Amino acid sequence: MEESLRRLDGAEFNDLYLERLRERKWLSVGGGDGRYHVMLTENAQTEDESWRVAERRGESEVGDEELTVGGQSGRFPLRHIVSLEIALDAARVFYETGSAASSFTWDETP
Repeated sequence: MEESLRRLDGAEFNDLYLERLRERKWLSVGGGDGRYHVMLTENAQTEDESWRVAERRGESEVGDEELTVGGQSGRFPLRHIVSLEIALDAARVFYETGSAASSFTWDETP
């Protein structure tokens, strides 16, 4: 899993998904080359589906930046574009426990 995440280059390889189907959870990591967007989906495909996006702790940056995720280019808030270290931590914790890593902030989205 770590090798696959490190392979993301933001162009040809720009997304990785980890799923826990029985628990209705998945974690997506998109982008690459030092800039990643990490999203945790819980209660997937139900009325109670919710999302959390990894956020750089203490960042108050405004604005957005273009990033390719899932083969599509889009604009993402700067605070939601995280480092490789955060992306790896999120993926490791989710892979091992199915939970959100507590070592950084998660932004709850509606």
